[in-house]
Amino acid sequence: MNRSGIALETIRSRIFSGNLRPGDNISIPNLAKELGISRQPLNEALKQLETMKIVEIIPQVGSTVITPKKDDVINFLYIFSAIEAAIFARVAEIAQPAELENLGELITDDYKKWTEAQTNEDKSEIYRRHNRNFHTGVHTAAGSSVMTDISYPLWDRMDFYITVAIGAHSFAPRLPDAFDEHREILAAMHSMDIDKVRQLTERHVQSFIKEIS
Repeated sequence: MNRSGIALETIRSRIFSGNLRPGDNISIPNLAKELGISRQPLNEALKQLETMKIVEIIPQVGSTVITPKKDDVINFLYIFSAIEAAIFARVAEIAQPAELENLGELITDDYKKWTEAQTNEDKSEIYRRHNRNFHTGVHTAAGSSVMTDISYPLWDRMDFYITVAIGAHSFAPRLPDAFDEHREILAAMHSMDIDKVRQLTERHVQSFIKEIS
């Protein structure tokens, strides 16, 4: 990973974990010293986050974490759910049994990690990573660069909105249901029930809306 990538991953992880909150200033001098890199890769990382609508760069002032509006988060989740549902439905049509088996193993392994975690913070982080890996696995099974190009750039914003609008760890009680929803979607894929896959996926993504305070 190059220096810009290291800077991007560092800032992303601190935002998604809730260590950097909406309105917080992102100190370039402090990060440069901590990571042992120059300001340039940090500025490149911040520009990427600005494109994702996660960070705002204010000339002559600095960079801050964006405070999203509630309606923007809700509208995003509706749009995102439709995109994911289309990709998942396509996978129900074309996926190979081995690909679906791999997704099942992912659910089983991550659920075991989740049950063994001791804190809500750890449980929430395990699920966040699982959710992204599960959806990424479905995208891979779709085998469509067009679908991936559309959906992948939205995932950082999805994680960001869940962190700031719902709370990085406050939705832990809902996570058993979220794992069950992945199992139900996968079962519908095995059955090649395209309409059911589409409906379940939209419902799964939109279920986070009611968690928004």
